[in-house]
Amino acid sequence: MKRAVSGRVLVVDDEMDVMTSLCAILSEVGYEVVGFTRSRDALEILKKQSFDVLLADLDMPDMNGLELLEKALGGDRYLLGFIITGKGTVQTEMKALGVGAFDVIVKPFMFEVLRMKISRALEVRHLRKGEDMLRCIFENSPEGIYLNAPGERCIMANNALARIFGYDSPNELVLTRDDLPLRYVEPGRREKFLRLLDKRDAVSALESQVFRKDGSTIWISEDVQVVRDTQGRVNYYRGTVRDISGKKREEAVQRESERSLCIWAENAERSKERCFDVIDELCASYTDLEENILSLFTTLSNIVDGRRGWMRGHSEKVAGYAVKIAIEMRLDEGEIQDIRLAAICHDIGTLGLHDSLIDKPGPLTEEEYEMIKQHPAQGVTILQGGERFNDVVPLIRHHHE
Repeated sequence: MKRAVSGRVLVVDDEMDVMTSLCAILSEVGYEVVGFTRSRDALEILKKQSFDVLLADLDMPDMNGLELLEKALGGDRYLLGFIITGKGTVQTEMKALGVGAFDVIVKPFMFEVLRMKISRALEVRHLRKGEDMLRCIFENSPEGIYLNAPGERCIMANNALARIFGYDSPNELVLTRDDLPLRYVEPGRREKFLRLLDKRDAVSALESQVFRKDGSTIWISEDVQVVRDTQGRVNYYRGTVRDISGKKREEAVQRESERSLCIWAENAERSKERCFDVIDELCASYTDLEENILSLFTTLSNIVDGRRGWMRGHSEKVAGYAVKIAIEMRLDEGEIQDIRLAAICHDIGTLGLHDSLIDKPGPLTEEEYEMIKQHPAQGVTILQGGERFNDVVPLIRHHHE
């Protein structure tokens, strides 16, 4: 005897001999079987355990098979029930099917027939569960899903697709439109889409701008596949749609940020060149090295500070305070001169910053704040290389720490 596919079977018959015989035979062919002689005991175990198939005798004293099956199906809609009876009338069969029986088995019966019916019932149960799972995925998918018949008439759409295109329900979308994928903003885009499908039978990640129900536009990404029959004819088009409008906005912001950074870099380079020109011109007009350097950078810091009224004289004031503190600390003259020069030059790196950034009336963005924080390093770039600045450069580099 062929061994059946594993499944759980619940047998209920008030005749002990019949119940035990069915359990033994079904167990031998690979089913996991539990049997009872009372319907109420069967209902109790159904509350605790899951079964694939219920075999119930029609005539039982405490509760007939039809009542048992109806209550059992109320707890598990995937359960497939058979009514076993010696009265194989049309009325009996109609009543059984009316309460949800999968089939009626009339006594006496061949066991092979019963085995085949149970095997078929297990297949149906598996298919029903699979269909419900696919339906759940279809209805709750975050991506829009649709099926189009040949001629591009939409025959099915899910909730996500309706939401993406601004419809209240999939039914409204299907009844309102017959030309999904929806209207493209770019002229000729639809024809290009159809040509691609004709050549490849599938299109992936096609990004397009389309109209919604209210006339507004969004960006979508489409994946579409042509499903054909064995003769090569188109059965339907199966597609998914994602709203990528947020991604497109982020890309636009990124491009604008990159453009702003390029402008800043160009301005910084030009400012650095202007700074070097000023240094070269001033250095040529002084003879005393120490006074020359101090006067030079005092002038340069005044240029930096004088670019805006609220900064005028800032560096000289900082130098004055720093020198007073150094004197109180009894530092030697060389250290005091280094501190004076460092204080005069501490903001020289702001030459590389655009005025609009420094004078911005509102809060700085994170990227703008990072630009501002680079001015000590810019100052070091301007000054490093001369032996005179060996002790001054570290003070400028770390003056914000």
